[in-house]
Amino acid sequence: MLGLVASNPNLLVPHFLIHSYLYYKLDHPIISDDAFDSLAKELGAKWDSIVHPHKAAIDPTLLKTGYYLGYPVRVPGAALSLLARFAPPPPKPKRRKPKAPQKQ
Repeated sequence: MLGLVASNPNLLVPHFLIHSYLYYKLDHPIISDDAFDSLAKELGAKWDSIVHPHKAAIDPTLLKTGYYLGYPVRVPGAALSLLARFAPPPPKPKRRKPKAPQKQ
């Protein structure tokens, strides 16, 4: 995932916000804890050079811990779109076999 943002570290902000929303608000992460931790660490390391309109939604002192964020309006829709595209589909409900009619 970090390869996607290597050429543009500003993309760390939306990636962090979206994956944070999926994990903390929806309780449905689509990346591993290690991948999320790497994302947060990379964001912290490049914090001073990042210019992004939603950077203000993130408290850089809390990047090492899980916490609630005030998510920008675009984040929930982006998170749900990503979830629909990459998360495994929910299991299909099992069909019940109809009961055979009872003999009288």
